[in-house]
Amino acid sequence: KKFDGTKKSLSCKACDHARYNMYICPDGQLLPCMSLAGIETGLEKTFIQDAPLRESLKSSAYLSAVSYTVGDIIEKNSECKNCKHNLVCGGGCRALACLTSNNFLGCDRASCDLFNKGYDKKIREVVSQTLKGLKK
Repeated sequence: KKFDGTKKSLSCKACDHARYNMYICPDGQLLPCMSLAGIETGLEKTFIQDAPLRESLKSSAYLSAVSYTVGDIIEKNSECKNCKHNLVCGGGCRALACLTSNNFLGCDRASCDLFNKGYDKKIREVVSQTLKGLKK
């Protein structure tokens, strides 16, 4: 479990997907996630035509974006900082945060609902019951 509810979660990367996948928009912008295309992130933009790809992957605004940790989100976002689920939620999805707040380090409201309304537990219960049924 990536975000285990302990302080170890603070050093986890906010999004593993972004660490291993990159998207290049038609205009040459490098994005850590295809879902960020056309969404304002509030981050400095990196373009493939401005520097060789190898250089952009070693040192750029793109690298900074994919390197944020859960601790960074909690530190820069008061809603997440004050939430009792922050070490399990991890701040949620960065694309959804941008969609609702135009802030890469903002609050992902869908994840808030998932944890605050108990849907995470309900999903685990259904999965557990389904797996038990499959074993019969």
